[in-house]
Amino acid sequence: MRFHITTEVRDTIVLDEDKRMRESLGPHFQRIMESDKVQDSGLLCGKRGGFFIVEVDAPAELLELLGPEIYANFKTDVQPVAPMERLGELFQEPRVVPPPIITRSGNWASEKASSRQLGE
Repeated sequence: MRFHITTEVRDTIVLDEDKRMRESLGPHFQRIMESDKVQDSGLLCGKRGGFFIVEVDAPAELLELLGPEIYANFKTDVQPVAPMERLGELFQEPRVVPPPIITRSGNWASEKASSRQLGE
């Protein structure tokens, strides 16, 4: 499974805390980057954050990869990723739309249910 992970330093970490955080997180980020699970990474130039593209067998592996060091100090957003080619395939697939259900009175089944809900 492929995931896009965005991390952003929490607003509560400023100045002196920022320096201490860099000292302790440096080795942790190095371990993450050396992992064979990280396929790409980078900094987000518009904020104090970065991203990782990772390949894991199960989402639970993300907990181990990032660890409490990341979750405690960064806002973290994790999104599953699919190949862009999948979008083209999706639009090429024929879609089967079930026919509407019509009641004996000639109304749509959904209209009849709505009428009952409204007390008509």
